[in-house]
Amino acid sequence: MSRYTVERVLFEIASAPKRAAAFRDDAPSFLADFPLEKEEVSMLANWDVARMQAHGADPMLTMRAHTAVAGRERLDRYMQSLQHAAVVEGN
Repeated sequence: MSRYTVERVLFEIASAPKRAAAFRDDAPSFLADFPLEKEEVSMLANWDVARMQAHGADPMLTMRAHTAVAGRERLDRYMQSLQHAAVVEGN
């Protein structure tokens, strides 16, 4: 898997509102533009930030991309998903 490609996707989402909207509207089509493996497509399409970070994606970048996709008012969901993953993994 390529951490670089996953981070490139996240950077595009975080940096361009039109790209974030394109991802929100049709994630599979958006992700088809990138050379991603099946597992990476699944992780991004399902917006599994805990898996993204476990994959090596920068936590600040995942948070910025999450904010671009879901809005700042949904930052609680971002934190909950990370906390849930930590509980499941026993951390």
